[in-house]
Amino acid sequence: MVPNSPITLKYATLSNNETYAYREAGISERTLFLLHGNFTTSLFFEPFMLKMSKSFRVIAPDMRGFGHSTYNTSIDSFEDICDDIKNFLESLHIKKISLLGWSLGGPVALLFASKYPTYIENLITVGSVGPKGTMLKDTEGVLMKTKEDFLACQAIQGSIKMIETKDETILKWFLVNAGFQGKEVPSEEKIKEYIEEIKLQRNVLDIFYALNSFNITDEFNGICEGTGQIEKIQGPCLFIHGNQDVNVKTTCSLELKEYVKQGEVKIIEGGRHFLFEPPYMEKVAKLVKDFIGKEECGKPEREEARK
Repeated sequence: MVPNSPITLKYATLSNNETYAYREAGISERTLFLLHGNFTTSLFFEPFMLKMSKSFRVIAPDMRGFGHSTYNTSIDSFEDICDDIKNFLESLHIKKISLLGWSLGGPVALLFASKYPTYIENLITVGSVGPKGTMLKDTEGVLMKTKEDFLACQAIQGSIKMIETKDETILKWFLVNAGFQGKEVPSEEKIKEYIEEIKLQRNVLDIFYALNSFNITDEFNGICEGTGQIEKIQGPCLFIHGNQDVNVKTTCSLELKEYVKQGEVKIIEGGRHFLFEPPYMEKVAKLVKDFIGKEECGKPEREEARK
């Protein structure tokens, strides 16, 4: 945790026997709710939370099986995590949020917005997976459809082993090269903090499977039929992406725009996947503030139009 930080780590017990750890900062009546990516936790949002806490109450949970949250029941899909989030919000008596999902948190945010639209004031994704999931293939170029397919894949085996063995050398290499792409890397102290958080993940196989079986379009993606839930997303959306992101391609956000006509894509030049660190954090913060501010100003007119 950032020294002398106003960010606190708290816990909420859900009615489904899971406990969610979460970080919180700010005291505004407006809540900005952050969902982290794979191989990360809410800790990775701290620099961004400090920035945004001047304008919002910022809450970032560790999703089920990540960080300091429990993993008492394995997930089958992102539906489970969405239900966790609804349960979590109810436990804190929060009825409205501006929801931001980063990377893996993107599809979770999209699905949540389609299932529980009354909670959503604004929807934002950053470096998000596309609406048809990851559609990962094995070494022979065949789409992986089952958990057994993933267990047989050498690359996935390596990711699982990296977490299970808690090998700090490999984790550091992964974080610096795959996460930060070798540029704008944080201090050694911060890298160590991030590594300790990554070690806590317990759901690697289930998350890879959920990412590949995610499809909220109305089309078949080669793995599964789409649910069509993306059509239920209401209101304007903002899709942010770095043009040099090698983990999740910019085309994913552009594809989201194709399905969400009210969506707007903002490309950050030079930006990579970890956009919540300097120097890109300032650009993301401005885009988010401008978007939410614009939507706040437009609400009375939209509400009057619905009467």
